[in-house]
Amino acid sequence: MNIHPDRAAKGTTLPEHRQSDVDRLRDRVEAIMKKATHLATSTTPDGLLKFYAGIADPYQGYGADPKQRMEQAKLLQKNLGIALGTATLSDSAAMRSWEQKMIKLGPANSAPITRTTLVGSPS
Repeated sequence: MNIHPDRAAKGTTLPEHRQSDVDRLRDRVEAIMKKATHLATSTTPDGLLKFYAGIADPYQGYGADPKQRMEQAKLLQKNLGIALGTATLSDSAAMRSWEQKMIKLGPANSAPITRTTLVGSPS
């Protein structure tokens, strides 16, 4: 039997799981999916892109520390990406419609979004 080195120290037996443990995990996953889908479908794809472009725009937020603002934009980009990626796993009609609208936007930007505004200037 091949055992991954990280798992070897933990032994070769799997822990016992009750049906209630499985049900609780399933319920948590379903709740996460619902929240992610709600986040995505609560605005249009175009509106979401405009919102993010405004956050990532270094000329917004007068008086704010530009370095801190860029770090916040990067964190938002990461978390928004995770949430939207999770939402795309949903098979709801609302999410399928949202995805099709986002795909139709294609390369046409609804706001000037560049690599610099998304991830910052190269170091």
